[in-house]
Amino acid sequence: MELTVVEKFNGASMGVFPTFPKGTALEFVGKDDESLHWCPCISEEGHGFWTPDIYLDGRVLNRDYNPTSLTVEAGQKLTLKEVVFEWFYVMDEKGTEGWISAKVVTSIA
Repeated sequence: MELTVVEKFNGASMGVFPTFPKGTALEFVGKDDESLHWCPCISEEGHGFWTPDIYLDGRVLNRDYNPTSLTVEAGQKLTLKEVVFEWFYVMDEKGTEGWISAKVVTSIA
């Protein structure tokens, strides 16, 4: 599905991360009611990021996961790769992939 960005999203402010392989153990650092289905975690290497609860079996990733968010500008075209709750995993026209909030895009196809 093709998407158009309707509002700038600064994913770079959230950090750039490696892809964590399936089986990676994570430490949980708390949870709040506003972040339903997302768990704040720290990897063994000390990277802090949010993980969808459906990607976890206990405290272990059940799939490969890269938590990097994408920076996008209004008017930019994206390809939707995956939907996880209120977040989209997308690819831009240069082939860069990352997460964005579903609130900043609209569907065009």
